Amino acid sequence: MFVVLQLTQYHADIPLSELKPAYAPAPSKFMMIDGATVHYRDEGTGYPIVLIHGMSSSLHTWQGWADILSKNYRVIRMDLPGFGLTGPTTDNAYTIPYYESFVARFLDSLGVKECYMAGNSLGGLITWNYTLHHPRQVQKMILLDAAGYSMKKLPFVLALAQNKLVSGTMRYITPRFIVAKSMEQVYGDPSRVTDSVTERYFKLALREGNRAAFIAFAEGANLRTIDTLPIQQIRTPTLIEWGEKDSWITPDNALRFKRDIKGSQLITYPGVGHIPMEEIPAQSCADALKFLNGPIAPF
Repeated sequence: MFVVLQLTQYHADIPLSELKPAYAPAPSKFMMIDGATVHYRDEGTGYPIVLIHGMSSSLHTWQGWADILSKNYRVIRMDLPGFGLTGPTTDNAYTIPYYESFVARFLDSLGVKECYMAGNSLGGLITWNYTLHHPRQVQKMILLDAAGYSMKKLPFVLALAQNKLVSGTMRYITPRFIVAKSMEQVYGDPSRVTDSVTERYFKLALREGNRAAFIAFAEGANLRTIDTLPIQQIRTPTLIEWGEKDSWITPDNALRFKRDIKGSQLITYPGVGHIPMEEIPAQSCADALKFLNGPIAPF
């Protein structure tokens, strides 16, 4: 049975050049950081807002928000190293401190001195860590189903990649049906998952080097960092958005963030899963805009 799976589900890496036409049309751009060809988009004018995606995702997850926000803001988003079109780094370092350093260099290269920042899942973990250590640069913060607290169980694909008995095969075997199943898990309403969305996640997972990078990420992943970081020191105005049907990072985590970040606001969405900005972009972005357009209240 395993041999049959190997023969039928083997997929070769896809070179970046083959993926660019479909997933990097204008206004996509590329820059080099740490040996990685970083895919990013910088759209609109006005105050900058930086959007950071989650594990196994890409900047495309923010498309609905970017379409709305770019009318009044400068919207900056990137594919994190190891994901999307950016691909792996030269040293396979994918820790949270590394991603913080990467974001700092990325924003410096674009001349961003101050910004708002929003992050989902792993991107949310990076966002609040970055804000904690760069409080003067990030003026407002939005966390969408962010990681950081201990999870009851790891997402299936992450647990699989941490299993030494099977992780090696993940560099070559990527069943499309597992990608589809994962999408059904992260959406609260699986009927919202289109074939084009599943195809995007599947194809970008096959980007040359991404599967090996994901295994390296999983081996060094620490998505539970709040125990060792003083998150209570954050004084940045914060909006927390959360899908009430999130099975990957459950809604009780939203209450923990609200408790630990003084003055933060919380909005939850019935029937919505792990990625509100992709599943319900108009509603989640409308709530974000109310927060962003409001005053910065002192603590």
